[in-house]
Amino acid sequence: MITPKGVQMFRVVLVFWFACLLAQPVYAGAWLREKGKGFLAYSNLTASTLDTSYSAYFDYGLNSKMTIGATLEVLSPLNRQLSGQGLLFIRRSLNWSKSNAHWAYELGVGARHTGIEFVPIAKTSLSYGRGVSWGKRDGWFAVDAGVEWDLGYSKHVVKIDSTLGLEFGERSKGMLQVFNTFGEDWNNITVSPSYVYKSKKKKINYVFGLENSSLTPDIVAIKIGVWQSF
Repeated sequence: MITPKGVQMFRVVLVFWFACLLAQPVYAGAWLREKGKGFLAYSNLTASTLDTSYSAYFDYGLNSKMTIGATLEVLSPLNRQLSGQGLLFIRRSLNWSKSNAHWAYELGVGARHTGIEFVPIAKTSLSYGRGVSWGKRDGWFAVDAGVEWDLGYSKHVVKIDSTLGLEFGERSKGMLQVFNTFGEDWNNITVSPSYVYKSKKKKINYVFGLENSSLTPDIVAIKIGVWQSF
């Protein structure tokens, strides 16, 4: 039997996890996938409390103006029941700028589950991204603003995620991400620095990072991930 304190702790960990995972600027954001090209990403997030979460992301360039994809997230808290969510989405470009800036919107539908309870959800988001430079190094800046709609309990969560990336060399880059999440009576800020190393074949990237949340400042999570283009 789970005590009220245990339920409260579970909710904090769940909020922390949903705020940390699936930051879209890492994968595509405002940039659509090239027609006929695909991308697959997997990550493992382990907190200092030994709570673990897993995420998978897939997208495919259907044509020059539309990318389709799916996301899957699983939370495996220590000594508590599994939970998570899955989404199918479409992303389309917006011709809002004549400069090197990119705009896109995303629509998604799916379900969230806690134990055996499933609740339908929907997602709407707007993305902005552009290339940047720092000295002789190239990089990028991206912002995603979106809402996840809980269709079962008529609740929603607002997310504003930003990413600043910089290439260190041909096969390595660094990222600093800030995830802002707002609920009905709470808000959370998560900071996540990461290092990305590209293999010699240039189709596989290995990601190593840390994450820390304002809701649980004493908990630090280690992130390990793999990206693959095909």
